[in-house]
Amino acid sequence: MESSPVPRPRVLVVDDNAAMVELVSRVLKNEFQIVGTAGNGVAGLDAAIRLLPDAIVLDLQMPELNGIQVTEQLRARQIDTPIVLLTIVEDAGIVGAARRAGVLGYVTKRRMTTDLVAAVHSVLAGRWFSSPIFTD
Repeated sequence: MESSPVPRPRVLVVDDNAAMVELVSRVLKNEFQIVGTAGNGVAGLDAAIRLLPDAIVLDLQMPELNGIQVTEQLRARQIDTPIVLLTIVEDAGIVGAARRAGVLGYVTKRRMTTDLVAAVHSVLAGRWFSSPIFTD
């Protein structure tokens, strides 16, 4: 008797750069099921509420609502989906603001290929993950 395959965790990808959405999806596709994508904060918030993914990979800087604002709005609605913030910003102050908002992972885009899969696994397990942040 064959056992059923273990379902892969469902991930929503939100970024205003379509090429980045494609790249993130490629990085994640072997270990996670991409259940949706969105191109701005408002669409990402709507998709998160509608799809209720297991995790969200969310860009920090987007039109309409930024990643921290999306996180705050989800938490205000009692939606505790683990969130990985993906950004070019390497600033400890922003990391702190993201954590206070409820973000559980912080990955810099330059380390995406090395850190993103580990970050999603970490937040799904309820653990904090951050790429090394180098500030001047």
